[in-house]
Amino acid sequence: EAGDVVALTGQLDEKGVPILRKTNKENDPQIIGAISTKAGQSLGIEREDRRLLALAGRIPVKIDPDSPPIKAGDGLTSSDKPGLAKKAKIGQKIIRKATENWNPYLGKNQILIIVGNSYEMPQIEDVKNFILTKIEDLNNFGYQLVKNTGEVLDNVGIFSKAVIANLQAGMINIVDLVAEKITSTFAEFKHLKVEEKIISPIVETTNLVATGEASLNTISTNEIKPQEKDLVINLDSEAKIPVSNDLGGAQRNDSEASTPTEVRNTVSSDRKGPLAKIIIKGLEGKTAVTIDASGNASFSGQISSSSIVSDLGDLGDLKVNKDATISGALSTNTLNATEASVSGKIIAKEVEAENINEIQRLLAEIKNQPLPDLSNLSNLSHLTNLSDLTVTGQSNLYNVSVSGSLLVGQTFVENNSITTLASELKLSALDKITLFDGAVTIAKDGTITTKGEIIAQGGIKTSKITPLEENLSILGDLSILGDLKLKKATDFAVIAARDNFAKNGIFAPAIEASASAAGTGIIPKTAEEVVIYSSFAKPTSSIFLTPKTTQPISLSIFDKKDGYFRVIRNQLLDQDVAFDWLIIN
Repeated sequence: EAGDVVALTGQLDEKGVPILRKTNKENDPQIIGAISTKAGQSLGIEREDRRLLALAGRIPVKIDPDSPPIKAGDGLTSSDKPGLAKKAKIGQKIIRKATENWNPYLGKNQILIIVGNSYEMPQIEDVKNFILTKIEDLNNFGYQLVKNTGEVLDNVGIFSKAVIANLQAGMINIVDLVAEKITSTFAEFKHLKVEEKIISPIVETTNLVATGEASLNTISTNEIKPQEKDLVINLDSEAKIPVSNDLGGAQRNDSEASTPTEVRNTVSSDRKGPLAKIIIKGLEGKTAVTIDASGNASFSGQISSSSIVSDLGDLGDLKVNKDATISGALSTNTLNATEASVSGKIIAKEVEAENINEIQRLLAEIKNQPLPDLSNLSNLSHLTNLSDLTVTGQSNLYNVSVSGSLLVGQTFVENNSITTLASELKLSALDKITLFDGAVTIAKDGTITTKGEIIAQGGIKTSKITPLEENLSILGDLSILGDLKLKKATDFAVIAARDNFAKNGIFAPAIEASASAAGTGIIPKTAEEVVIYSSFAKPTSSIFLTPKTTQPISLSIFDKKDGYFRVIRNQLLDQDVAFDWLIIN
C-alpha cells in the first residue's frame, strides 16, 4: 500500500513489469523506493495487482517506531520490519532524504521524503570518527573502516576520475602510480620507475638490479656475486667503475670476457694523494682487515689458508695449524712447530724443544760409547744350566727374550703387568702415546682421545663441557652439584609475521632462539603475540616469563609445541614489550 518501502524480487510479470515486495531487512540490498499515494504523472498500465512506484518527487513513507530520531536531510533506508523505513547509517543504501524531523514521541508513523536511490555518505565532521583497523583473517589480508562505535563500513564506490585533497587508506592496490612524492611506512610495487631518485632510510627488496651506477653509503648483505666473470672493487674515488657494453646481462664467450670493458673516466698517472682502502670491521667497530690501493693487506687476527704463495715471504708471525710446504728457503727469527719434516738441512745456532735436550744427551752417550770388542763377546746359547748372570760393566743385548720377570731399576715387569717401586710411573713420547691400535690416544699436552665410551663411576669434575657438534645429548638422569650455566639467547632479531607465515605457516612475529633454553624476547607494539622457536620447547615444558616494561602488564603462554611456544599479552600498549623467558624440562 502507499507509504510502504519496497524492493525488487528479480522477477517480471507477463508484460515484463518488475514484481516488487516489501523490504524485510535493514539496508535491504534490493531496495528500490516506496509506493506513492498519488502521482502527478503515471507511467505504465493500471491494473488491480499493480502499484504506483514513486520515481521522483515528494511522497509519504512509513517509519519504523524503533528508528533513531530523524532530522530533515537525513537519509532513509529499510528496517527489519516489513515495508518500514528508518534512519540510515553511513554507507547504507537509501531511498533519499527526509524533508521533516521525526522522533518516536511525536506519535507520527509517516514522514515526507524526496524520492531517489543513493548511499548515505559521511560528512567532513564524520571523518574523525572512522578508524582503520587491520584484518587478522589470514585468508582476507587487508584493512577495514570502522566507526568509533564499532560499526563497519562496507560501502564501495567506483569513479572514473576523482580529485581528493587528503586520502587515508589502509591498503591500496594500484596498477600504475604517478606521483611527485610518495611517503609511506609500507608500500609494495610490482614495477617502480623513478626518473630522479628514491630517498628512504631503508629500502628492502629481494633483488636489486642497477644497470648504471649505484651510490650506497652502507651495504648490509650476506653475499656478493659478480654479474659476469670478474668482480672489481675500485679504490680510486675519481675513476669510474668499468661499464659493460651488454646491459642485458647476456653471457659472453671467453674472448669477449677478456676484452677490457669501457671506462667512463680516465685518471692521469701523475695525480697525487692517498687512495681509499677496503676496511672490514669486527666486534665493537674495531678494524679487523685493511687492504689499501697498493695491495697491502693487514689482518688483526689469524689467516687460515690451504695454500700461501708469495714472492717475498715476509709474513711476520706465521702460525700453521696443519701441513705447510716451503719449496724455497725459509728465514725466520723464531720457528715453533709440533712436528716438522726437513728433507734438506737446518742451520741454527740453537735448537730448543721439550724432549730434545734428553735426546741430545742420549745421542752424546751413544756417540761416546766404545765399539764392542769382539774378543770380549760371549755366546751364551750353548749354556743350558745358567742360573745367575752378573755383568759388572756395560752390556749390549741385541735380542732379549725373558720368560719370567724383569726388574729394571725400580720397575718390575712380569707377565702382563708393569709395576714400579717408585711413587710414580713415567711414560713419555715426543708426540703422543697410542694404546689398543689407536683406540686411546694421549697427546703430550694431556689431551685424551678415545673412540669408545668414558665410564666414570666415581663422578666427573670439570669446569667446562663442550659438545663435539652443535648439541649436547644426555641420556638418563643427570645430577649437578653447584651452579649450571645455560646459554642465553640475547642477540635476537624479530622475524616479520608475513615471513614467519611463509616459512612456518604461523602468521605472527617470531624470534629464532635455536638451541637456547633461556633468552630475551619482544612483542612488537603492532602485535599481540610472538612465537619463540627453541629446540628445548616441548608440550610438557615449564616456561617462565618476566616482563621488562616499566608499566605493569600480563604475559601468558598461549601454546606449547615441540620446537616453539607462543607468548601473548592481554593489554595493548603503544610500545614494544620485552621479556625474559626460561624453559625447564
